[in-house]
Amino acid sequence: MNFARLSALMAPLALGAVAACYTATEPSPAAGTTSNSNDADDAGAVVGTPEPSPFALGQVIVQTYACTSCHGSDLSGNIEQDAGVYSANITPDMDTGIGSWTLPNLTSALREGLDDQGDPICAAMPRFPSLADNDIVDLYAYLQGIPAVSKAQTDTDCQGNPQSGDDDDDSGADGGGITDAGADAAPDSGPDASDLCPHKVCVVGAGLAPSCGDCAATVCSHEPSCCQKSWTAECVDVVDLYCVTQCN
Repeated sequence: MNFARLSALMAPLALGAVAACYTATEPSPAAGTTSNSNDADDAGAVVGTPEPSPFALGQVIVQTYACTSCHGSDLSGNIEQDAGVYSANITPDMDTGIGSWTLPNLTSALREGLDDQGDPICAAMPRFPSLADNDIVDLYAYLQGIPAVSKAQTDTDCQGNPQSGDDDDDSGADGGGITDAGADAAPDSGPDASDLCPHKVCVVGAGLAPSCGDCAATVCSHEPSCCQKSWTAECVDVVDLYCVTQCN
């Protein structure tokens, strides 16, 4: 037998077997390349900043509008704002706070000055008619998410706040039969009463004194010229913005 010739014939077969074995046991270059590329992409990927929660955004609104200045650091209220007027507990306590309030309740309170029963809120509480819907949603999430604080609330006497249209008053001046007794009429006593409150808040005329009622005081705090100079048409417009009384 020609062993040299046999060896020459077997050599290519042996090399082929080795190559096949190598191919079966080692990962393909393409697969390895793809894997390394994905690993690099994963390593270099930038994780986006998560969106702030409604609760966090609501907290920003509370800070922006300085709600704690009237309702206290824990928002449990019962802090005297004006004579006989106390801030409300706006924590989610079910008995003394707003735990039972719905989102529409809060919306009405902020924009229209009405509580969850539809009754007017004292004018010492500002109105925010232009506050965006999403801001109110965020604020509601925050107020319902903070710790509930049970605190007995002092009865508030909304001096100068609107009363029902059943009271004796020429309701046509204020529209809708809603009047502002303290701001629409001169005080019963005081030597300069007629000079301080010569007309109603919905009537253009001389400047009104803050003592003419909560509405007058609120307007004057935002537009001092309405008291220091004259009660202009712009002052009447501000009444619609900040007071429960609606002139237009």
